[in-house]
Amino acid sequence: MKESSLILYDNFFIDASIGTPCSVEFNFEKAWEFKKSIKDFDPKLLKFYHVHPEGFLDYSDIDLNCIKGLNIAMGCPVYFSIITFLNNDLNEHYYHQISYKYLDKQMEKVEDIPLMFNYSFLLKYLSYFGG
Repeated sequence: MKESSLILYDNFFIDASIGTPCSVEFNFEKAWEFKKSIKDFDPKLLKFYHVHPEGFLDYSDIDLNCIKGLNIAMGCPVYFSIITFLNNDLNEHYYHQISYKYLDKQMEKVEDIPLMFNYSFLLKYLSYFGG
């Protein structure tokens, strides 16, 4: 299983990436270029999702460093969600989700913003069957 990631802006697809076990990557350049292209950019609509192995819903030190960097790069706290799928069967589509924002120098849990089916399917496919 590989960790995969997805960047969305108000359910608009910006980018998807495949990492390695225990490592996730986001294409910051695409997110930055997209931010610059939006006249009235609303940071509350920018969402970063990534997949962890089953049973590991908490954020890691790598995740913490990643979200700090995202905040600096975007100039605002960003939505950062961790997804764990219950199995690798593409016909079954159940997952757990926990979401955070890095505020006041600490991670804070926030309300989950559910993924549209096609995006959660894409994350599952990339994590278990992609490249």
